[in-house]
Amino acid sequence: MNDQKPNKNLNETLDKLPFDPMAVLIGVRKRLLWMVVWIAISLAIGITVAVFMGQRTWDSFCVLLYQPPTVELSGRVYEPPVVQTQLNLVKLRPNLEETRAKLQLPVSLNSLAAACDITHPRDTQMLIVKCEWDDPTQSATIANTLATVFITAQTGVRNDELTDSLQYLVNRRQMLNKKISEFKNRKTTPIKDKEDLRREITSYQSRLDAMDVIYQKAMSDRKALKMKVDHVADQIENVKIKIANEEEESAAMEGLSNLNIRVERVRESIADQRRSQINTVALEQAAQKLKRFKKLYENNSVSKEEYDTAVYEHKMALSRATDSADIKVWKKELDSLYSKIRPSNKKDTASAPVLRDLLIREFNLNLEFRGIQEVITKTEETRTRMVNELDQLLEMRRNSTSQGWQVEAWQEELGEIDKSEAIVSSLINTETSDFEMVSPAAVSPFPTSSNRRLLAIGTSGALSMLGLTLIVGLELIQRRVRTANEVKMVIDEPVIGVLIEETEDSETRFNDAANIEQVRSISNAILRAQSGPCILVSGCHRDDGSSSVTWHVANCLARQNRKVAVVMGNCRTKIMYEGSSSGLVSARQTGLSELFCDTNTNPSHLLTPTDQPNVSVLSRGTTDFHPEMLGSSRMGEIVSKLQEEHEVVLVDGPPLCDYSDAEFLSNHVDSILLVVNGSKCTRSDLKKASDRIQKIGLSLIGAVMNQADPTWVGVTAII
Repeated sequence: MNDQKPNKNLNETLDKLPFDPMAVLIGVRKRLLWMVVWIAISLAIGITVAVFMGQRTWDSFCVLLYQPPTVELSGRVYEPPVVQTQLNLVKLRPNLEETRAKLQLPVSLNSLAAACDITHPRDTQMLIVKCEWDDPTQSATIANTLATVFITAQTGVRNDELTDSLQYLVNRRQMLNKKISEFKNRKTTPIKDKEDLRREITSYQSRLDAMDVIYQKAMSDRKALKMKVDHVADQIENVKIKIANEEEESAAMEGLSNLNIRVERVRESIADQRRSQINTVALEQAAQKLKRFKKLYENNSVSKEEYDTAVYEHKMALSRATDSADIKVWKKELDSLYSKIRPSNKKDTASAPVLRDLLIREFNLNLEFRGIQEVITKTEETRTRMVNELDQLLEMRRNSTSQGWQVEAWQEELGEIDKSEAIVSSLINTETSDFEMVSPAAVSPFPTSSNRRLLAIGTSGALSMLGLTLIVGLELIQRRVRTANEVKMVIDEPVIGVLIEETEDSETRFNDAANIEQVRSISNAILRAQSGPCILVSGCHRDDGSSSVTWHVANCLARQNRKVAVVMGNCRTKIMYEGSSSGLVSARQTGLSELFCDTNTNPSHLLTPTDQPNVSVLSRGTTDFHPEMLGSSRMGEIVSKLQEEHEVVLVDGPPLCDYSDAEFLSNHVDSILLVVNGSKCTRSDLKKASDRIQKIGLSLIGAVMNQADPTWVGVTAII
C-alpha cells in the first residue's frame, strides 16, 4: 500500500504536465543520430575555438650571479650592497619602462611587472629573473632584456658611488697634506706617557673605523629609501590625476545635496510660519475671552476662579505667540548657522583609498628617511668630534717626541690613499659589472599553463547542451499525436486500442497477433459500453483508417457469433471493403442511395454478404446523394430496420474535421468511436474533432490509434 501511494502521486503529477514525458524521451532517442552529429560538430568547434582563442603561457628564467669586487680601500669608503637589496632594484619603474621601450611591448607597466618575478635562492649570490608570457620567444626576450637593463643600471649606480669615493679620497689627501705642512711649524710639548698615548690613539682609530662602517651603511640605506620615495611619489601623481578625472564625473551630483538642505529649510520655515499663525489666532481668542470675562467678573456674573482661569489661558497664549529674549538670540544664532552651512555629499572616489594608502606609505618612508638622515648627521658630528680628538692625541704624541712619528703615519696613510685611488680609478674605467649572466633565458619548448583544454571542454559542452535543448524543444513543440497518453491529454477519454503501422520492421518487432489483440480489445470495449447497438466510426481526416477499423472490428464481433451490419455512410469517398465472395465490396453497388430514392425497399434486401459469416455491408449506392440526407427520417428508418435484424450496426462515417456530415448522422446513432491516425493527426485536429463530438452530443466510447509508429508502442499502453 505504501508503495502504491507514491506511484499514484507520481502518475497524478505526470498527468498534469502539458506533454507526455515518455514520448519526449523516445522522440529524443529517435533523434540520437542528430545528437551524435551535433556533438561531433560541437567538438570540432570547441577545438577550433581553443586553438584560435585559447591562451598558453611559457616561463623563461634568466640567472644572474652577483660578484662584487672584494677590495680594501682606505677609510672603507665603498661597500657594495647585499644581494637582497639588489633584488628589490630589478623591477624599478625606470628599468621596466626601458625594457618596454626596447621591445616595443603594447602593454602597461603594471602588466609587465606582473609578468616578471625576481627570486633569490637561499644561501646563494644569485638572482633569477622569471617571465611568464603568451609567446615563448617573447618570454625569453623579456627576461633577458630586463636582466640586461638592470645590469646596465646597476653598473651606472656603482660607478656613481665609486666616483663619490674617489672624491672623498682626494679630499682626504688634501687634508693630510695640509696637516703635514702645519706640523712642521708647531712646537712639540710632551703631555702623556707614550704607551698610554699609543693605546688611546689605537682605541680612537678602532672606534673611528666602526663609525665609518655605520656611516656607509646609513648612506646606502638613504640612497635606497630615496629611490623608494621617488617611486611612491610617481604613483601618487598618477593616482591624483585619476582622482581628478573621477571627481569631474561626480561634480554634477554635488548640487543635489544643496537642493535637499534648501528643501528642508523651506519646510521648517513653513512649519514655523504655521505655528506662529496658530499661536497668534489663539492669543486673539484668549484676549477676547479675557476681556469678556473681566466685564462679567466686574458685574459678578462669573466667579473668581473662572476669571483666573481666563487670565492664565491668556498668559499661556501670550507666551506661545511671543518670543522671549533668549529665544530671539537663539533664532538669530540658528539663522547664522544656516547661512554658514555648506552641504557636502562628496564621497570618496574609487581611487581615493589607493591615494590614502600611498600618502601614508610616503609619510612613513619620509619619516624613515628623516630618521636615517638624522643618524647620518649625528654620525658625521660624532665622527668629526672623534677625528678632532684623535688629531689632538696625535698632536700630543707628535709633541712628545722629536722623531715626528705622526708625520710618518700621515705619510703612510697618503700611500694607502694612492693605492685606493688607483683601485677606484680602475673600477670606474672598467665596463665590467657586479652581475654576470650565467644562464640566459632560453625559449621553452612546452607551455607551463594553458586554458585551451578548459576552453575546448566548455565550448563543446555548451554547444552540446544547446543541441540537446534544441532537440528536446523540438519534441516539446511537436504537434503530432504519437502516443495514447497524448490522445488522452487532448480529449480526456481512454484509448481502447492501438494498431501499429504496417512496415517492413513491424513483422520482426510486432507480429500480426499484436494488432489482432488490439482489435479484440476494441470489440470488447464496444460491447462493454452498453450505449446502444448503433455505433458511428469516424476519424479526423480522410485516410485515417476508419473504414479499415470498422471492417476488422465487425469481423471480430462476428467471430463472437454476433450479427453485424456495416453501413457505408461516407458519401464523400469511394471505399472498397475486403472480404466478400468476390473479394471486394464496391461503394458503387446498390445500397444507401437507392434506399433514399425508394422508401418502400427493405434495407436488408440491399445488404451485401461477405466471406465472414454474420457480417453484411450496406454500400453507399450507385448514385450520389446530398450529405443532408444522412440526417433525414429515411436514414433513421434504415438504421432502425438494421438494428432490428442485427446485434451491432457499425456506420463508417465521414471525417469529423473535414465535413459536418457526422452532425446529420448523430441523430440516428447511439455512440461514436474515434479513429486517430498516429502518423499524421495533430493535437489541434484531435481537439477540433473532440469539440465537434461534444457539440453534437454523442457518447464517445473511446479512441483508436491507427497507423501508430512502432517506436511509441512501448508507451502507447491502453489506458
